[in-house]
Amino acid sequence: MKALHNLLLKLHFDGWSNREITDYLNSHNIKPRRAKVWTVFNVGMGIKKLKKRYDREISKDDVDASISVSSVTALLADEP
Repeated sequence: MKALHNLLLKLHFDGWSNREITDYLNSHNIKPRRAKVWTVFNVGMGIKKLKKRYDREISKDDVDASISVSSVTALLADEP
């Protein structure tokens, strides 16, 4: 599944339209998970969800997990 995700994003970032990606996947007999063939809508929603997922993963990495909730609460309480 990871390979399919990488392929979708690579084609998208290379400038392919959703129609071109759909035609490529169907012509190479790459099947979607829950349907018989790819549609433009499936490709578009897949790309949208993958982008959202990667944005969440990146934002998780930016959070400092070593900070405790009580210390943040104390800092916020001290602000005027």
